[in-house]
Amino acid sequence: MKRLPISFVGLAVVGALGCSGEVAPSDDENVGISEEQALEAGYARTPFGLIHPSCIHEVSDEASIAEPLAPCAYPRVQRSDVDRSFGNKPPPPATNGWVEASWGGLTTPANYMRAQFKVPAAPRTQSSQLLYFFPSLEPSNGSAIVQPVLQWGTSPAGGGRSWGIASWYVDNAGNAQHSTLRAVSSGDVIDGIMEGTACTSAGVCTWKITATDVNTGASTVLNTRAGSRAYTQAQGGVMEAYGLSSCGQYPGDSGIVFSSIVVRKDTTTLNPAYRQRVFSVSPACGFGVDIGSAQHTLRYAN
Repeated sequence: MKRLPISFVGLAVVGALGCSGEVAPSDDENVGISEEQALEAGYARTPFGLIHPSCIHEVSDEASIAEPLAPCAYPRVQRSDVDRSFGNKPPPPATNGWVEASWGGLTTPANYMRAQFKVPAAPRTQSSQLLYFFPSLEPSNGSAIVQPVLQWGTSPAGGGRSWGIASWYVDNAGNAQHSTLRAVSSGDVIDGIMEGTACTSAGVCTWKITATDVNTGASTVLNTRAGSRAYTQAQGGVMEAYGLSSCGQYPGDSGIVFSSIVVRKDTTTLNPAYRQRVFSVSPACGFGVDIGSAQHTLRYAN
């Protein structure tokens, strides 16, 4: 496995997934492979698309990544929905990827976002599907994401046929960082916080991304420089899904509510002009997004 030339503060990266597949490393950032080739080569399904396992790093709660990661040595995945910039609605994912979201642009970089959401019922049909739910922040060009994530299924962070939470940073250079996965249960309330500190005048911050189970107190934290980017897009709530072939593989209720949504720069509350995005995916399962002042609902049917 190729080691990346990065330095860390506190504990070092405590784990990285092993390399798999036959895709060769490349120093040419223009080299890309298709989603089908990536899956055959063992690329993993992160909350920001397919990433080579050698470029996915677990970071303990006590550690922090002090410098941006170098681009992943393995080819990037050429996605049909790679352009996710605000105001330019991307082409829909084919069968896997973002399903629905509330999405808003900002005129000034944010350094704080918070949202709460309740863990849904378990899917009635449980197979190898992978579900992600999260609020998030992105740069204007959609090149990276910070996100406290609720998952069902097995992701690069671990898991199984159960719910879990982990905090993530992923970028379009093929790198991903995540905190330790913590188990949660249906009905628990998750508090997701993205907080930037030591911010520059351009809005580039060091980020602390925290997901906490309010019911049990279990918490998982990722501290990262987050690629030296300013974040000017907010998603109040996102549902992302992989490997689904029937509506029964979605959670066994009718939707998930993201509430108490707050976006700020320092002490100033920012007000993204949220709008719904429902992508064309198959199967179509009654998707829809309802947007209130501080509460967004992602709907689905099963």
